[in-house]
Amino acid sequence: MSRILSTEKIPALMGFRTIRDRRSRGRKTPYQSPLEHIFKRLRHRRGPTIDYQEIIPPYLVPPWWRGPNTRIAINKDIAKTQHKEFLKNTSNSIFIYTDGSGIENHIGAAAVSPLTRNTRRIYMGDSETSTVYVAEVQGIVSALEMVIEDAKKGNRRKRADVFTDNQAAIRTFQMPTGRSGAYIIARAISLIDKIQQDLELEIELRWIPAHIGLCGNEAADRAAKEAAKQTLHIHSSEIIQAKTYHLQTTLKTWLHRWIRAEWAYNWEMEFKGRTTYKYTPEPNRRILQLHYKLKKWQSAMLIQMRTGKIGLRDYLWKRKVPDFNHPGCECGEG
Repeated sequence: MSRILSTEKIPALMGFRTIRDRRSRGRKTPYQSPLEHIFKRLRHRRGPTIDYQEIIPPYLVPPWWRGPNTRIAINKDIAKTQHKEFLKNTSNSIFIYTDGSGIENHIGAAAVSPLTRNTRRIYMGDSETSTVYVAEVQGIVSALEMVIEDAKKGNRRKRADVFTDNQAAIRTFQMPTGRSGAYIIARAISLIDKIQQDLELEIELRWIPAHIGLCGNEAADRAAKEAAKQTLHIHSSEIIQAKTYHLQTTLKTWLHRWIRAEWAYNWEMEFKGRTTYKYTPEPNRRILQLHYKLKKWQSAMLIQMRTGKIGLRDYLWKRKVPDFNHPGCECGEG
């Protein structure tokens, strides 16, 4: 469902106009396809933000695309050592630190360049719009934009090194595919091509461990948190309001939360199944653990006992089964 909602052809998928008009002839109410019914219900629950859902293309780059170099050390100690060695010779490189952060259901990204003393803070919306992973990719996008701006000022470099503490964001550019957050990844790909082809700079995305006292990474972390907290000073000129789309990932999370809340409400308000309600007042999947490793007849017996629909005398007597004249046991004790 979320994959369908992420496509550009939602109106067409809701039912072709000619088919819908043909099926609507002679009806008091226009014909509504199942997909259109689902979409209208989602729109009613989600609101107009459903119209700003991200579009995920099937692919982002051709198979022969040459992306940036990537470097991910096997552990934190090696990464820290490599970073120290890198700082010894940065004369031909512009290096930028990036980060993404989520605070109180708000997402922010940042890019910090110690060389040019430039910092970018980007607000990515709330947690129903963006994720921290997408903020990490946005940080890389901002870093690439800073590389282009540096070149426009006449500075000649041979390399552009971008540091991030998110390995998933780095691996994204090893072979980009259509996935949630594709609209930001596509922007990064466009910038990478421009830098590599027009500026002839070598780009390398490098992993750097978080929270181990490295100044550049700590500065990017602080800036990303400041961007996430931008609602406290929404008119701040230091924070960029990014153009964002609602992600497929956040839509899935919202759908699961909405379905679970509706499930719990319906279960509490329902008149049927009250015997089971005494044992399971809140719907959850833990009920399946009761049937783990049980044989089929044992599982069936457990269900009958929990629902109260089991062939004991009280149940059979209430349903006026012949030969059951009273609900008590023949021994007189039950």
